[in-house]
Amino acid sequence: MKKILIALLVCFSFVTANAKDYSKYYQNLPVQMQQPTLPSIPDNHVSILECGGNGDGLTMNTQAFAKAISKLNKMGGGHLNVPAGIYLTGLISLKDNIDLQSGKDAIIV
Repeated sequence: MKKILIALLVCFSFVTANAKDYSKYYQNLPVQMQQPTLPSIPDNHVSILECGGNGDGLTMNTQAFAKAISKLNKMGGGHLNVPAGIYLTGLISLKDNIDLQSGKDAIIV
């Protein structure tokens, strides 16, 4: 039993070591393609509530999302936080270096 566990541990360590290296997928492609890099998102935080958002399930929050995204864009990017609630909205168009972080029980419709 001990040998089986050790063998599984060794196999698992090889799998996790290879899982992080995706460079092999970009070799021998029919077109030249660079491997994508992760974005660098600054540690700025703006809550949708700061920009007039209301998670009551009745209020349209399209303007609040646009205002929060604009505010983060002027700061060079960051995290748009959406706490618990039901947020009705139209199109949300995030800009460069901005991500949307929804809290537990946050629903964006």
